[in-house]
Amino acid sequence: MKRTNSAIVVLIISLMLCTCASAGVKGGTLSISKVTPTLYKTMNRLDSLVRLSTETLTLKDNQRFLCLHVEVSIDWSDNDKTTEHTILRKLIKLAGQDAEFPLIGRHAGNGDFKTSISSHIHLQKKDGNPYIADIVFAIPADLEKCNLQIEDSIREISIPTQLMKPTYKTVAKFKVVRSRLVDHIHGGPWPGTKDLFESEIRPLAGKMLEVVLEIEPLRNTNARTGYEGFYSANTERFSLNTNEIGILLKDELFLDSVAALSGGKAYDLVGSHQSFRDKWLMVKRTVYFCVPSDVREFRITHDKHPVAQGRVGP
Repeated sequence: MKRTNSAIVVLIISLMLCTCASAGVKGGTLSISKVTPTLYKTMNRLDSLVRLSTETLTLKDNQRFLCLHVEVSIDWSDNDKTTEHTILRKLIKLAGQDAEFPLIGRHAGNGDFKTSISSHIHLQKKDGNPYIADIVFAIPADLEKCNLQIEDSIREISIPTQLMKPTYKTVAKFKVVRSRLVDHIHGGPWPGTKDLFESEIRPLAGKMLEVVLEIEPLRNTNARTGYEGFYSANTERFSLNTNEIGILLKDELFLDSVAALSGGKAYDLVGSHQSFRDKWLMVKRTVYFCVPSDVREFRITHDKHPVAQGRVGP
Protein backbone atom coordinates (compact mmCIF):
# COMPACT_ATOMS: atom_id res chain seq x y z
CA MET A 1 0.00 0.00 0.00
CA LYS A 2 2.83 2.39 0.89
CA ARG A 3 4.54 1.59 -2.40
CA THR A 4 1.32 2.39 -4.30
CA ASN A 5 0.90 5.70 -2.47
CA SER A 6 4.54 6.63 -3.17
CA ALA A 7 4.01 5.90 -6.86
CA ILE A 8 0.95 8.13 -6.92
CA VAL A 9 2.87 10.97 -5.24
CA VAL A 10 5.72 10.63 -7.75
CA LEU A 11 3.21 10.69 -10.62
CA ILE A 12 1.51 13.83 -9.30
CA ILE A 13 4.84 15.63 -8.82
CA SER A 14 5.93 14.61 -12.34
CA LEU A 15 2.70 15.96 -13.82
CA MET A 16 3.15 19.24 -11.92
CA LEU A 17 6.72 19.58 -13.17
CA CYS A 18 5.65 18.88 -16.75
CA THR A 19 2.87 21.46 -16.46
CA CYS A 20 5.28 24.07 -15.11
CA ALA A 21 7.82 23.25 -17.80
CA SER A 22 5.25 23.65 -20.57
CA ALA A 23 3.79 26.89 -19.19
CA GLY A 24 4.83 30.14 -20.84
CA VAL A 25 7.53 32.34 -19.36
CA LYS A 26 5.73 35.39 -18.00
CA GLY A 27 7.08 38.92 -18.15
CA GLY A 28 6.85 42.23 -19.96
CA THR A 29 5.47 45.63 -19.02
CA LEU A 30 2.07 46.75 -20.27
CA SER A 31 1.18 50.25 -21.45
CA ILE A 32 -2.14 51.57 -22.77
CA SER A 33 -1.47 53.18 -26.16
CA LYS A 34 -4.99 54.12 -27.31
CA VAL A 35 -8.59 54.14 -26.06
CA THR A 36 -11.70 54.84 -28.17
CA PRO A 37 -14.92 55.20 -26.13
CA THR A 38 -18.49 54.53 -27.34
CA LEU A 39 -21.62 55.07 -25.27
CA TYR A 40 -24.81 52.97 -25.43
CA LYS A 41 -28.08 53.23 -23.54
CA THR A 42 -29.07 49.70 -24.61
CA MET A 43 -27.11 46.69 -25.84
CA ASN A 44 -28.12 43.31 -27.24
CA ARG A 45 -27.13 40.24 -25.27
CA LEU A 46 -25.26 38.02 -27.72
CA ASP A 47 -25.11 34.96 -25.45
CA SER A 48 -28.82 35.00 -24.67
CA LEU A 49 -30.47 31.64 -24.01
CA VAL A 50 -33.76 32.95 -25.40
CA ARG A 51 -33.06 31.77 -28.94
CA LEU A 52 -36.39 32.64 -30.58
CA SER A 53 -36.25 36.31 -29.59
CA THR A 54 -33.80 39.14 -29.09
CA GLU A 55 -32.74 40.26 -25.62
CA THR A 56 -32.22 43.99 -25.07
CA LEU A 57 -30.31 45.10 -21.96
CA THR A 58 -30.79 48.41 -20.16
CA LEU A 59 -28.84 49.34 -17.04
CA LYS A 60 -30.74 50.33 -13.91
CA ASP A 61 -30.56 53.79 -12.27
CA ASN A 62 -30.18 55.53 -15.66
CA GLN A 63 -26.65 54.18 -16.10
CA ARG A 64 -24.94 53.83 -19.48
CA PHE A 65 -22.84 51.17 -21.19
CA LEU A 66 -19.35 52.57 -21.80
CA CYS A 67 -17.61 50.47 -24.47
CA LEU A 68 -13.86 50.97 -24.69
CA HIS A 69 -11.87 49.86 -27.72
CA VAL A 70 -8.44 49.58 -26.08
CA GLU A 71 -5.02 49.08 -27.61
CA VAL A 72 -2.17 47.99 -25.36
CA SER A 73 1.49 47.29 -26.05
CA ILE A 74 3.92 45.11 -24.13
CA ASP A 75 7.57 46.01 -23.60
CA TRP A 76 9.28 42.61 -23.61
CA SER A 77 12.81 43.89 -22.93
CA ASP A 78 12.91 42.84 -19.26
CA ASN A 79 13.56 39.18 -20.11
CA ASP A 80 14.66 37.69 -23.44
CA LYS A 81 13.06 34.36 -22.51
CA THR A 82 9.60 35.81 -21.88
CA THR A 83 6.89 34.23 -24.02
CA GLU A 84 3.69 35.75 -22.60
CA HIS A 85 2.23 38.48 -20.44
CA THR A 86 -0.72 37.68 -18.18
CA ILE A 87 -3.29 40.35 -17.27
CA LEU A 88 -5.50 39.66 -14.27
CA ARG A 89 -9.08 40.76 -14.90
CA LYS A 90 -9.23 42.28 -11.41
CA LEU A 91 -6.44 44.70 -12.43
CA ILE A 92 -8.61 46.25 -15.19
CA LYS A 93 -10.29 49.21 -13.48
CA LEU A 94 -12.29 52.30 -14.43
CA ALA A 95 -12.57 55.13 -11.91
CA GLY A 96 -13.99 58.63 -11.68
CA GLN A 97 -13.09 61.27 -9.16
CA ASP A 98 -14.69 59.47 -6.20
CA ALA A 99 -15.99 56.13 -7.50
CA GLU A 100 -14.92 52.95 -9.30
CA PHE A 101 -17.13 51.46 -12.02
CA PRO A 102 -17.55 47.73 -12.65
CA LEU A 103 -16.18 45.86 -15.65
CA ILE A 104 -19.30 43.96 -16.73
CA GLY A 105 -18.34 42.31 -20.02
CA ARG A 106 -17.10 42.89 -23.53
CA HIS A 107 -18.39 44.48 -26.71
CA ALA A 108 -18.74 41.89 -29.49
CA GLY A 109 -19.46 44.51 -32.17
CA ASN A 110 -22.79 45.77 -33.52
CA GLY A 111 -23.81 46.83 -30.01
CA ASP A 112 -23.75 43.17 -28.91
CA PHE A 113 -22.80 42.40 -25.33
CA LYS A 114 -21.11 39.29 -23.90
CA THR A 115 -20.39 38.71 -20.24
CA SER A 116 -17.39 36.40 -20.70
CA ILE A 117 -13.93 37.73 -19.90
CA SER A 118 -11.28 35.41 -18.52
CA SER A 119 -9.89 35.99 -15.03
CA HIS A 120 -6.40 35.46 -16.51
CA ILE A 121 -5.76 36.96 -19.95
CA HIS A 122 -2.68 35.59 -21.72
CA LEU A 123 -1.00 37.82 -24.33
CA GLN A 124 1.47 35.85 -26.43
CA LYS A 125 4.73 37.52 -27.40
CA LYS A 126 4.72 35.76 -30.79
CA ASP A 127 1.46 37.54 -31.74
CA GLY A 128 3.14 40.94 -31.51
CA ASN A 129 1.96 44.44 -30.52
CA PRO A 130 -0.63 45.90 -30.36
CA TYR A 131 -3.20 43.85 -28.47
CA ILE A 132 -6.86 44.84 -28.61
CA ALA A 133 -9.69 44.69 -26.07
CA ASP A 134 -13.34 45.71 -26.40
CA ILE A 135 -14.49 46.01 -22.80
CA VAL A 136 -17.69 47.34 -21.26
CA PHE A 137 -18.29 49.23 -18.02
CA ALA A 138 -21.47 50.49 -16.33
CA ILE A 139 -21.21 54.24 -15.63
CA PRO A 140 -23.53 57.05 -14.42
CA ALA A 141 -25.24 59.12 -17.13
CA ASP A 142 -23.65 62.37 -15.88
CA LEU A 143 -20.04 61.13 -15.90
CA GLU A 144 -17.80 63.35 -18.07
CA LYS A 145 -14.28 62.01 -17.44
CA CYS A 146 -12.73 58.90 -15.97
CA ASN A 147 -9.48 56.97 -15.88
CA LEU A 148 -8.88 53.50 -17.29
CA GLN A 149 -6.21 51.58 -15.43
CA ILE A 150 -4.74 48.26 -16.55
CA GLU A 151 -2.05 47.10 -14.14
CA ASP A 152 0.17 50.20 -13.65
CA SER A 153 -0.80 51.99 -16.88
CA ILE A 154 -3.44 54.75 -16.69
CA ARG A 155 -5.26 56.59 -19.48
CA GLU A 156 -7.72 59.47 -19.08
CA ILE A 157 -10.98 59.17 -21.04
CA SER A 158 -13.51 61.83 -22.02
CA ILE A 159 -17.01 60.34 -22.13
CA PRO A 160 -18.84 60.93 -25.45
CA THR A 161 -22.09 62.89 -25.29
CA GLN A 162 -23.71 61.08 -28.23
CA LEU A 163 -25.45 57.77 -27.58
CA MET A 164 -24.98 55.05 -30.20
CA LYS A 165 -27.61 52.49 -31.22
CA PRO A 166 -26.85 48.81 -31.90
CA THR A 167 -26.66 48.28 -35.67
CA TYR A 168 -26.00 44.99 -37.44
CA LYS A 169 -23.00 44.81 -39.75
CA THR A 170 -22.74 41.46 -41.50
CA VAL A 171 -19.55 39.43 -41.05
CA ALA A 172 -20.01 37.45 -44.29
CA LYS A 173 -21.93 37.20 -47.56
CA PHE A 174 -24.48 34.39 -47.51
CA LYS A 175 -25.77 32.72 -50.67
CA VAL A 176 -28.37 29.95 -50.92
CA VAL A 177 -26.94 27.44 -53.43
CA ARG A 178 -29.82 24.99 -53.33
CA SER A 179 -32.54 23.74 -50.99
CA ARG A 180 -35.02 20.90 -50.76
CA LEU A 181 -37.59 19.36 -48.41
CA VAL A 182 -36.76 15.96 -46.92
CA ASP A 183 -38.56 13.59 -44.54
CA HIS A 184 -35.61 12.86 -42.26
CA ILE A 185 -31.84 13.15 -41.80
CA HIS A 186 -29.23 10.83 -40.31
CA GLY A 187 -27.65 12.00 -37.06
CA GLY A 188 -24.01 11.70 -36.15
CA PRO A 189 -22.71 9.22 -33.54
CA TRP A 190 -22.75 10.13 -29.87
CA PRO A 191 -19.39 10.57 -28.11
CA GLY A 192 -18.19 7.31 -26.59
CA THR A 193 -20.78 5.04 -28.20
CA LYS A 194 -18.37 3.56 -30.78
CA ASP A 195 -21.01 3.65 -33.52
CA LEU A 196 -23.41 1.43 -31.58
CA PHE A 197 -26.43 3.30 -32.89
CA GLU A 198 -27.85 4.63 -36.11
CA SER A 199 -29.77 7.88 -35.71
CA GLU A 200 -32.74 9.02 -37.78
CA ILE A 201 -34.03 12.54 -37.07
CA ARG A 202 -37.58 13.49 -38.08
CA PRO A 203 -39.63 16.62 -37.42
CA LEU A 204 -42.68 16.25 -35.17
CA ALA A 205 -44.73 17.82 -37.98
CA GLY A 206 -44.02 19.04 -41.50
CA LYS A 207 -40.69 18.50 -43.24
CA MET A 208 -36.98 19.09 -42.84
CA LEU A 209 -35.71 21.91 -45.04
CA GLU A 210 -32.16 21.26 -46.24
CA VAL A 211 -30.33 24.44 -47.27
CA VAL A 212 -26.85 24.49 -48.80
CA LEU A 213 -25.12 27.81 -48.10
CA GLU A 214 -21.99 29.46 -49.46
CA ILE A 215 -20.51 31.77 -46.84
CA GLU A 216 -17.88 34.30 -47.91
CA PRO A 217 -16.15 35.94 -44.90
CA LEU A 218 -15.90 39.73 -45.09
CA ARG A 219 -14.04 40.59 -41.90
CA ASN A 220 -12.54 39.05 -38.79
CA THR A 221 -14.70 38.08 -35.83
CA ASN A 222 -12.07 38.55 -33.11
CA ALA A 223 -14.31 40.85 -31.08
CA ARG A 224 -17.09 38.23 -31.13
CA THR A 225 -14.99 35.19 -30.36
CA GLY A 226 -12.04 36.49 -28.28
CA TYR A 227 -13.32 34.85 -25.10
CA GLU A 228 -10.38 36.01 -22.95
CA GLY A 229 -11.23 39.65 -23.70
CA PHE A 230 -8.03 40.59 -25.56
CA TYR A 231 -6.75 39.56 -28.98
CA SER A 232 -3.83 40.42 -31.24
CA ALA A 233 -4.38 43.07 -33.89
CA ASN A 234 -1.96 41.15 -36.13
CA THR A 235 -4.05 37.96 -36.25
CA GLU A 236 -7.34 38.01 -38.12
CA ARG A 237 -9.65 35.07 -37.48
CA PHE A 238 -13.11 34.23 -38.76
CA SER A 239 -15.42 31.98 -36.77
CA LEU A 240 -19.05 31.09 -37.38
CA ASN A 241 -21.22 28.34 -35.88
CA THR A 242 -24.30 27.04 -37.65
CA ASN A 243 -26.46 27.64 -34.56
CA GLU A 244 -26.09 31.36 -35.40
CA ILE A 245 -28.06 30.71 -38.62
CA GLY A 246 -31.86 30.87 -38.67
CA ILE A 247 -34.72 31.19 -41.12
CA LEU A 248 -37.61 33.61 -41.63
CA LEU A 249 -40.67 32.26 -43.40
CA LYS A 250 -43.10 34.27 -45.50
CA ASP A 251 -45.63 34.58 -42.69
CA GLU A 252 -42.87 36.13 -40.51
CA LEU A 253 -42.26 32.96 -38.53
CA PHE A 254 -38.67 32.75 -37.26
CA LEU A 255 -37.01 29.38 -36.69
CA ASP A 256 -33.54 28.32 -35.55
CA SER A 257 -31.49 25.78 -37.43
CA VAL A 258 -31.80 22.36 -35.81
CA ALA A 259 -28.73 20.69 -37.29
CA ALA A 260 -25.91 20.95 -39.82
CA LEU A 261 -24.05 18.41 -41.91
CA SER A 262 -20.51 17.23 -41.17
CA GLY A 263 -18.98 14.09 -42.68
CA GLY A 264 -22.33 13.02 -44.10
CA LYS A 265 -24.05 13.12 -40.67
CA ALA A 266 -26.15 15.78 -38.95
CA TYR A 267 -25.03 17.46 -35.71
CA ASP A 268 -26.72 20.16 -33.63
CA LEU A 269 -24.05 22.66 -34.70
CA VAL A 270 -21.00 22.73 -36.94
CA GLY A 271 -18.30 25.37 -36.60
CA SER A 272 -16.15 27.12 -39.18
CA HIS A 273 -12.82 28.59 -38.09
CA GLN A 274 -9.97 30.03 -40.14
CA SER A 275 -7.12 32.53 -39.94
CA PHE A 276 -6.62 35.11 -42.66
CA ARG A 277 -3.97 34.08 -45.22
CA ASP A 278 -3.88 36.63 -48.09
CA LYS A 279 -7.62 36.03 -48.53
CA TRP A 280 -10.59 34.49 -46.75
CA LEU A 281 -11.61 31.01 -47.85
CA MET A 282 -15.20 30.34 -48.95
CA VAL A 283 -17.17 28.15 -46.53
CA LYS A 284 -19.96 25.77 -47.63
CA ARG A 285 -22.44 24.50 -45.05
CA THR A 286 -25.57 22.37 -45.24
CA VAL A 287 -28.06 23.46 -42.60
CA TYR A 288 -31.43 21.96 -41.59
CA PHE A 289 -34.68 23.48 -40.34
CA CYS A 290 -38.03 21.99 -39.23
CA VAL A 291 -40.64 23.74 -41.41
CA PRO A 292 -44.26 23.36 -42.63
CA SER A 293 -44.66 21.06 -45.64
CA ASP A 294 -45.88 23.88 -47.91
CA VAL A 295 -42.87 26.18 -47.49
CA ARG A 296 -41.60 27.60 -50.78
CA GLU A 297 -39.84 30.92 -50.02
CA PHE A 298 -37.70 31.88 -47.05
CA ARG A 299 -34.97 34.22 -45.83
CA ILE A 300 -31.77 33.04 -44.15
CA THR A 301 -30.73 34.97 -41.03
CA HIS A 302 -27.44 35.38 -39.22
CA ASP A 303 -27.69 36.54 -35.60
CA LYS A 304 -31.44 36.94 -36.32
CA HIS A 305 -30.84 39.47 -39.13
CA PRO A 306 -31.89 38.59 -42.73
CA VAL A 307 -28.85 38.00 -44.96
CA ALA A 308 -30.02 35.95 -47.98
CA GLN A 309 -33.16 35.05 -49.97
CA GLY A 310 -34.02 31.43 -50.71
CA ARG A 311 -36.58 29.29 -52.50
CA VAL A 312 -37.24 25.58 -52.21
CA GLY A 313 -35.92 23.83 -55.30
CA PRO A 314 -32.72 23.59 -57.36
